[in-house]
Amino acid sequence: MTSLQNTLELLGTMGNVCRVMVETEGVADRMEDSTKELCLSVLTAAALLYDHVSPTGESVYQEWILCGRRER
Repeated sequence: MTSLQNTLELLGTMGNVCRVMVETEGVADRMEDSTKELCLSVLTAAALLYDHVSPTGESVYQEWILCGRRER
């Protein structure tokens, strides 16, 4: 893998981890509000950096990070 691929994978993983932490009830219930805000800030930053670094842009990131979203 190239350093660009590694960077994109890292940003996507960070975004997904933060999304799952905030989205999962058992985990989110144990978090303080400040921790949830930090996770959402990291998620936002990861999306922005991904969009900036990726030659294809944010639309690919949106598909990648939302692929784990559960229907409620």
